[in-house]
Amino acid sequence: QSDERLEIAFPNSLGGGLSISWNGKLLHCAVQGICTVLDEASPIEISGNGAGCDSQAEVSQACANATDCPYGITLSSQSQIDAFPSIYPNCSDLPGDLFLNLQNSNITNLSALSQLGSIKGDLRILGGYNDLKNLHGLENLTTIGGDLNISSNTKLETLQGLDNLTSIGGTFQFWANSLLPDLAGLEKLTGIGGSLAILDNTKLKTLAELEQLSSIGGSVVISGNDQLENLTGLENLTALNGTLQMDDNPALVNLQGIENLASIAYNLRLESNTALADFTGLNGLTSIGGDFSLENNDALTSFEGLGNLLSIGGNFELESSDVLKNMA
Repeated sequence: QSDERLEIAFPNSLGGGLSISWNGKLLHCAVQGICTVLDEASPIEISGNGAGCDSQAEVSQACANATDCPYGITLSSQSQIDAFPSIYPNCSDLPGDLFLNLQNSNITNLSALSQLGSIKGDLRILGGYNDLKNLHGLENLTTIGGDLNISSNTKLETLQGLDNLTSIGGTFQFWANSLLPDLAGLEKLTGIGGSLAILDNTKLKTLAELEQLSSIGGSVVISGNDQLENLTGLENLTALNGTLQMDDNPALVNLQGIENLASIAYNLRLESNTALADFTGLNGLTSIGGDFSLENNDALTSFEGLGNLLSIGGNFELESSDVLKNMA
């Protein structure tokens, strides 16, 4: 019995019954072996698993859909992308992962993927040396059941193409996309089931396009974004179920944008944000479940903005704030 998000392999023959139960993050059961034995196994008990694998009916439907789609697919060239609609003409809901491997590839457009409306697994857009400048072609994609990982895309200028994406079931990692100044294309995103990680994007200036985002199931980590000045765009967040961590954002002057955040379940960590002068933006924060850690915030002059903070469940740590004269 597992609580991990799993994909399973299975033989094509089964002499007895089939029981798949209480695996909370098991989302994908429609593998070839399971689909083959589903009509012959007896008895069958499928329950208590993740969406898509929570009943015999769900698995049967997923198996039927799998005939139209690959379970998961990696696309590494423009010709592979262009061939997708002819090979899988009826594939609109991908049951597994889509990996766009852009490392040293010739991929320049994603228009041939326009039939995709949902991805039950992860969407990974991982770059390197490539010429992809936008995500046009993914306009019909509304949901991603797993993670969205957009990383190391040196020529990507915009996220436009994800304009109708409303939910990410797992974690959204946005890392080392060196040309993107904003998150245009994510204006309809309302929920992230896992964490939000925005890391090492040297030209990123704003998160304003996340203004519809109202729920994050895990942590928020914002680190190494050289030009990000504040957190405008996160106004709809009222509670965080994980940690809020912000470090090495040298242009971050204040925390405006999270005024409505009332509680952080775990830790609040602010480290090496060298322009951060005070805590303006945290005015609504009343409780931190874990530690409150402040380190190497060289411009910090006051604790203004923390007037409503009532409780810290863990440790309070203040270190190397050289110009701080008082804690008022």
